[in-house]
Amino acid sequence: MTLLKMLINKYWLSGVLAIILLVIWRYIVGIQAENQQRLIKITQLELVIKNRDSLITNLTQQNKNNQLALTQLQKQLQQSIELVNGNEIELERLKNDDKDLKLWADTALPADVIRLYSRSGTINNSRDYKRFLSASKSLHNSGQ
Repeated sequence: MTLLKMLINKYWLSGVLAIILLVIWRYIVGIQAENQQRLIKITQLELVIKNRDSLITNLTQQNKNNQLALTQLQKQLQQSIELVNGNEIELERLKNDDKDLKLWADTALPADVIRLYSRSGTINNSRDYKRFLSASKSLHNSGQ
C-alpha cells in the first residue's frame, strides 16, 4: 500500500502544482491586461496634454496679437484726440482773430434754424449746433 499511497501523493502533488501554475498564469494574464489598459490610458492622457498645450500656445499667441492691436488702436485714438484738439484750438483762434465771426458765433441762431432742430434738443447758438452735429455724426464702435 505504500506504493499506492506514493503514486496517489505523486499525482495529487502534480495536480496541486498544475492548479497553482494555472492560478499563477491567470494572475499574470490579468496583470498584463491591466497594464495594457493603463498604457492605453497613459497614451490618451498624453494626447489630452498635447492638445491642452497646443491650445495654451494658440491662446498665448492670440493674446499677444490682441495686445498689439490694442496698442495700435490706442495710438490711433490718441492721434485722433490730438487732431480734434488741434482743430478746436485752430477754430477758436480763427474765431477770435475775426471779430465779425466771433460776434456771429456768439449770437443766437435764427428762429427758423432753431425750429428745424427742436426735436433733437435745445439749440440756441452755434456751440449748441456744433454739439448737435458732433453727436449726430459720431462714429459707431467698430465692434458692434
